[in-house]
Amino acid sequence: MEIAAGALLAAGASIAGAVIGAVAVIFRPRPREADEAALVPWTGHDRPSKVRRLDSMLDVFGGYQARSEDHHRSQARSEDHHAHRQLTRQERMEDRSEDHHPHRPRSEDHHAHRQQQQQQQQQHPHRQLTPQEHVEASGKKMEAKMAALRSDNRAVAHAEACLASEIAAHRSFGPEIATAKEDLEMCRAAVQRSCAVLRDGLWSNPEEAEQHITALGLLGRRMSLDRRVFEALPGACGPSRHPRSRAFVEVLTLVERSLREKGADLESKLAQLASAASAGLREVREAEAAAEAAKDRQLASHEAVRNAAEAHRRLEATFSMGFESSSSRNGGRKKLPALADSNASKDWRAPAGRQNSSLMAALEDQSWDRPGTGTSTALVLQESMTSCASSSKSRLPAGFEAPPLVAFWEDDELESAGDSQHNEEPLEEALWSALHTSDTDEQPAGRARGGGRLKRALSQESAPGLPLPESLASGSRITAKNSNVDSEEPRSAAELAVLALLEYGDEKGLAVIKGLKPEDVKKILVHRSAIGPVSKLADLPRMLGRKLSIKKFLSDNAV
Repeated sequence: MEIAAGALLAAGASIAGAVIGAVAVIFRPRPREADEAALVPWTGHDRPSKVRRLDSMLDVFGGYQARSEDHHRSQARSEDHHAHRQLTRQERMEDRSEDHHPHRPRSEDHHAHRQQQQQQQQQHPHRQLTPQEHVEASGKKMEAKMAALRSDNRAVAHAEACLASEIAAHRSFGPEIATAKEDLEMCRAAVQRSCAVLRDGLWSNPEEAEQHITALGLLGRRMSLDRRVFEALPGACGPSRHPRSRAFVEVLTLVERSLREKGADLESKLAQLASAASAGLREVREAEAAAEAAKDRQLASHEAVRNAAEAHRRLEATFSMGFESSSSRNGGRKKLPALADSNASKDWRAPAGRQNSSLMAALEDQSWDRPGTGTSTALVLQESMTSCASSSKSRLPAGFEAPPLVAFWEDDELESAGDSQHNEEPLEEALWSALHTSDTDEQPAGRARGGGRLKRALSQESAPGLPLPESLASGSRITAKNSNVDSEEPRSAAELAVLALLEYGDEKGLAVIKGLKPEDVKKILVHRSAIGPVSKLADLPRMLGRKLSIKKFLSDNAV
């Protein structure tokens, strides 16, 4: 290389000398006659031969100079490449020595170079990871999937709690619907049987009429109706079978009107309960769908955690086997770094905080409800609705649908073909049989006893605060003397009837009372609308503004 450099320098010197000589020849002094010829431009073959030789020499010198520059550049590149290869070889040797000797201190330059390489590797994510980095990344993925599984477990528990609350709220409609329907049926039976018999005088003996009146009184207390209207009924029947007085008919009309209004209220209440029950059923189905969706997500997370755990175990085992085989040749064994959560790879089936949970136990066994494979929540809901309906006194329609409500005051046939198909006797027939027969009488085969059922329906569970007369409880016939309808103050039947008409009767009903003038009727109506009804007969003279004998007034209106 030195010889070539010397040759190039000699050639350059010779070329420089030739150039200098040519320039001297060109710029030498010329004679005056040649100046004019010099002004003529040189074209083609008119140029002197010396000038042509100079151009060729310049071209040769330019080619030599370009080639020398290219040579210097290539030489510099080769030297840089050689130095880089030497440095790379040295770094490899240092890395290999540090791998076999982990406690050997590193130089500052090499440490800075390693940091630069790590930054470059972080900037390029598609680099090839080391086995240890593979294991750490797999552990992080498994921890993320386990966190998602714990979140899905909490979502499933919340969905199941919501479903249980919706089912409990839906069950509460069952007893209310049953009670309202039974009250409606009893109002229908009282209006169509007892009130009709008393109004038309169709009883065979006074005891039968007293039983009808007692049943109406008990029903009024059960329904929380006005007490004074039903207190006017006992003792109003005479010993013989004849039409009742006008006062008694008016009182019976008030009783019938109260029962009809109560029946209308029960009908509207049943409609509201039925709509609320159907809305609650929709909410139960929505909660059940949400619970099923949460269980599906839980199952997907369960499978993802299982696959991630298996992949992490295989990768960890592969890395440990490969490293042990490579390090055993050097007489040592490198211990794997512990993960952040060591329990994640050992007990991934039981995350922290869920070991004793029944939901996690179901997750372990994979025995949770699936559509079409197990006992779904809809079956549990159906069983709860069935048990609720069977525990109540009256049968509930399937699915808590709105019962077929009819106007209870319509004169329809109670003993229809549909009612006769049931094994249990309808409530209307039981009430009718209770009013006409006692518990001690012989009953035909296949016919239920009405008196015992009447006692249970009117005195026990259906009306907890309702006292039962001793005569009805003992099974004996009821008379006007031993009936305990009004235990506060004994009043005559005439006084009760007059007070009922004064409180609830219209102009036509007040005209039935003997001893009242048309202007007295107007005063009573004005007083009732302005102040209130008359609660005592002793206040009647002061309200009418004239003298009035209460004793004579009651004797004139005796029923």
